[in-house]
Amino acid sequence: MPSANIITILGGTGHIGKVFIDTFIQHGLTVRILARNPELLEARYPDCEILRGSMLNKEDVSTCMQGSRAAFLITPIGGNNDFSIELEAARTAAFSAKKTGLPHLIFSSVLQKEKPTGIPLLDSKRIIETLLAESDIPWSSLRAGFYMEDVLNLAPVFLKAGVFFFPLSTRHAYSFTTQKDQARAAVELLKKHGPLNDAVDVIEPEPRSMKDIARLFSESIGKKVRPSGAQPWMTMLKLALPIMSKTNPVMVSKTGMLEYFNQADFIGNTGALLSILPDFTITSMESFIRSSVE
Repeated sequence: MPSANIITILGGTGHIGKVFIDTFIQHGLTVRILARNPELLEARYPDCEILRGSMLNKEDVSTCMQGSRAAFLITPIGGNNDFSIELEAARTAAFSAKKTGLPHLIFSSVLQKEKPTGIPLLDSKRIIETLLAESDIPWSSLRAGFYMEDVLNLAPVFLKAGVFFFPLSTRHAYSFTTQKDQARAAVELLKKHGPLNDAVDVIEPEPRSMKDIARLFSESIGKKVRPSGAQPWMTMLKLALPIMSKTNPVMVSKTGMLEYFNQADFIGNTGALLSILPDFTITSMESFIRSSVE
C-alpha cells in the first residue's frame, strides 16, 4: 500500500531540486530521493530518505517508487540540443510508475506553444507529456514559465550599476513562475485534487516584459533601473557556442532557447490552475522582487 506521505524525487539532486525538496518537507511530506551518490546529499537533506541509483535505470526507479504516494519528475537537460536523455528518463519513470502501481506521477514541465517550436529544450516537454498520456498511468504535468529565481539571480550584482541583466529583448512578454509555487501546486494536487491526467500552467497572472521587471526594480529600490536588452550578450553567447559545446553543452541548449525567445512571446493560461485549485495563491513578480531586495 502506498504511504500517505512519501513522495519520490527523480532528478532533483541539483540546485533546481532543492526548492522542491524543501517545500515538500515544509508541507509535511516524507521525501525520498534517488541519487547516484547519496553520500553527497545526506548532510544537505538529513530528514530525507536517500536511495542509491540512477533515474535512467528501471530497477532503481521502481525500487524508489515502491510504496510512494507520488513521484515528482525533473528530467535532465540534454546538452548540445540533444534531448534523448530527457526522453529516456521520462520513459523509465513511466515504465516504473506502471510497474509499481504508482498513484500519481507529477512532471515538472514548461509552457507550450500551440505547435512545436523547433527548440529541443521546449519541444522535449511536449513529447514527454504525450508519452505520459499514452502510458496509461495517473499523471499531472505542471508547466512553468521562466523561473523567477533564474531570471533574477544576477540582479543584485548589476543593480548597483542601475541595470537589470537578462539577455532577452524588451519587445516581448513572458510568463513567470517561482519554483516554490510549482512545488506547492504539486502538494495541493496530492492533498486536494489528485491526478489531472493533463497539463496545467503554473504561472503568475500577469505576463511581463524585461522593461516591466526593470520598472518594478526601480520602484522597489528607489533608483532608476534599465533592462540590459539582448545585445551584445546574445551575440557573445552565439560566438562562444563552439567552446561551450565541449565545456558546457547544457548552455548550448539554453542559448538556443534564449535566441528563440528574443523573437517570440512566452505566455501561458493564467486561469487554468485556479479553476482546479481555486484557493491557490500565486506569487506575484512584485512580491518576489520585494523579497529579493530586502
